[in-house]
Amino acid sequence: ATTNWIPGYGSIILITHRNEFRTVYGHVSNIEVQEGKKVKPVRAIGKVNESLEGKIPHFEIWNEKNYQNPELWLARK
Repeated sequence: ATTNWIPGYGSIILITHRNEFRTVYGHVSNIEVQEGKKVKPVRAIGKVNESLEGKIPHFEIWNEKNYQNPELWLARK
């Protein structure tokens, strides 16, 4: 995991997965992952922080430099 701060998104967590996939979580508070450490599935990584719109999480999925539509990944099976 990598953590950082980006204007407009606040504190973010970036997690690198297999096959060049990455997930990005923005507007995060109480970050519970450590920089450079592996993140176990089902583990809490933090809490949703206040943004200008309220408590709305920001979530992205990338494959290399290609943005992925999260709806396709989060659809019910």
